[in-house]
Amino acid sequence: MYFVWKDEHDWPLSRLQVDCLMTEVGASEIVLNRIANTNGLMGVQTAQWGRVEASWTYNGFAGLGVNLEIR
Repeated sequence: MYFVWKDEHDWPLSRLQVDCLMTEVGASEIVLNRIANTNGLMGVQTAQWGRVEASWTYNGFAGLGVNLEIR
């Protein structure tokens, strides 16, 4: 799965909305904080928990992009 975190009006989702979605797939508070603190200069970030492997990046124009793989 790949998500570009924008709502129905093409606005980036809020941190609360992203946290809610990521919590649903089992992301820890540490991962949520890493995602929230990612900036455009950091490149692709990764984390793994259980059977989920996540990678994400942030772009000032496109917003947050997250890829989730279930193994």
